[in-house]
Amino acid sequence: MQVQAQKLKNFTPTKLITIGIGSGVDVNDLNSMASPPISDNVMMVPNFYSLSNYEYSLIDAMCPVTPRELSQNANRVDYCN
Repeated sequence: MQVQAQKLKNFTPTKLITIGIGSGVDVNDLNSMASPPISDNVMMVPNFYSLSNYEYSLIDAMCPVTPRELSQNANRVDYCN
């Protein structure tokens, strides 16, 4: 998996965000697969049921929007689609 992630990271427009679900996740593996900065692109979630609680953090990581762009469009999710 890490080899495939590295190949993807070599493509300039590609941003890899990794999400670890549960306590048995190897954080080092997630860190090695995610695009830098790691602090923005690696998320840890306790379980699948709580994944929806991280919706906005995930949207922020996938689709950063400047305040000007956001003020011109009230819904970030619509803007990113």
